[in-house]
Amino acid sequence: NNKAYDGTNTATLNTGSAALVGVFNGDDVTLNTTGATGTFAHENMRTGKPVSVSGLTIGGTKTTNYSLTQPTTVADISAATLIFASEDTNRVYGTANPVLTGSITGLLNGDNITATYSSAADTNSAVGLYQITQTISDPDGKLVNYAAATNHGSLSVTPATLTVSADDIVRFAGSPNLDFTVQYIGFVNGET
Repeated sequence: NNKAYDGTNTATLNTGSAALVGVFNGDDVTLNTTGATGTFAHENMRTGKPVSVSGLTIGGTKTTNYSLTQPTTVADISAATLIFASEDTNRVYGTANPVLTGSITGLLNGDNITATYSSAADTNSAVGLYQITQTISDPDGKLVNYAAATNHGSLSVTPATLTVSADDIVRFAGSPNLDFTVQYIGFVNGET
């Protein structure tokens, strides 16, 4: 049977139409498929892959006149689904990006595929939404066995708080106008 990549080279055999070839007419020889197993040459995705069959046996009164050759057949291993998703997060304008995180769904059999997450936004980036992207590491070359999809999260840069205050002053009737000072607290990135 064909299968989706699962990280193993195990094949499931369909023995429903298995039959002996080469038995002389009338000889009592039967095929026993109970212990039959199938093995792909390797676990990686590919079409038309050889499958070695073992464990087939013969029974009947004429079995001593025959030797059974274990057959080879072919089947496909198709791609498994793998989803890379970065998680939405936010920060205030003028501050550093938080640690960006995400998840990988669908990894099989301990395949060593990882991702790091980044954004083009820096402390000077204006208020708005910035895409979070993934950089994938695949040291063992197993990514070829997956149909990968990516869900990019967003980094939301929100406005910083700016406090404006003026000094309290007292002016008596008839006195000239007094100067007062306005103070701004909360500027970032050296802005004024």
